[in-house]
Amino acid sequence: MSSSFVADRILCNTSITSNVQPNYISSGGWYLVMQEDSNLVLYCGNVFTPNNAVWSSGTNGKGHGVARCTMQADGNLVVYDGNSKPLWASNTNNVGRGPHIAYLNPTGILEVVDSQGAVIFKSQQVPPQKQPQPQVPQTTTTTYYPNVIVTTGPAYPAATPYPSAYPAATPYPSAASPYPGPSSHHLLHPHHHRGKSYFPGHELSCGAGLHSSNVSAVNHGQFNLVMQEDGNLVVYQGQSWEPRHSIWATGTDNKGQGPFRLTMQHDGNLVLYDINSKPTWASGTDNKGQQPLKLHFTNHGALQLIDRHNTLIWTNKNI
Repeated sequence: MSSSFVADRILCNTSITSNVQPNYISSGGWYLVMQEDSNLVLYCGNVFTPNNAVWSSGTNGKGHGVARCTMQADGNLVVYDGNSKPLWASNTNNVGRGPHIAYLNPTGILEVVDSQGAVIFKSQQVPPQKQPQPQVPQTTTTTYYPNVIVTTGPAYPAATPYPSAYPAATPYPSAASPYPGPSSHHLLHPHHHRGKSYFPGHELSCGAGLHSSNVSAVNHGQFNLVMQEDGNLVVYQGQSWEPRHSIWATGTDNKGQGPFRLTMQHDGNLVLYDINSKPTWASGTDNKGQQPLKLHFTNHGALQLIDRHNTLIWTNKNI
């Protein structure tokens, strides 16, 4: 299995989440990390200690539950807690032309950039001249993530949170579309999956997802769940992603405009969106069960939505 995908940006309507790895984006030796204490921190180098922090949202210890940093469709970059309470925002909603991205440039500046390349938000480093340097791991190191050393110690609390109000993203609540059954025109030839990356593990927690242009697949045993470039979500048996090896699909090929994303929403709904945030399919499980829900991809190729008490809320009936 290939290593998890690490990007230098957060795409429109996607998030980095504190409890889902990777919980950071990286560029030129700089790391923007969504920490478990709800603080969004920019570090110089790959040792995450306070003396290597150059900027933060100042939201450590504020809010409850799993935190996430979301690049919203309205252009606002927002840090939410586990109850979808906003803790910080770039205050760039409805500024510029969408879709927007949050971009960590190679000089260590976090930017919000619109579709025309205009920079509408920049973080301020402290100190601004600090450059990434090789770091020596401390003896207190306790946890290892891919290519990143995470050390113990307090999170960086320096920055002051942005005080203005900001609109929250609106989740898609509607019911799922019926599954029409896989056919050859719904599926991609196997060469389309080359160069794509697997999501680590076989569960999508609340706030996590797949994206057709980067982290596009989940593997469990001989089965693969694939977010295709044509907008179709397909379960394949084996590593050859051909129509004859498909056992289930959403039937959403060529519906909407790519790239596409699959999102495990905080309201419990599993939703497919196109680049314009138009939903093309959903599980119809919003506000069902005891939140948060997670998507479990079983070792026999089934999709299951399970609530916090391990109650099965939804499964694809075709498997």
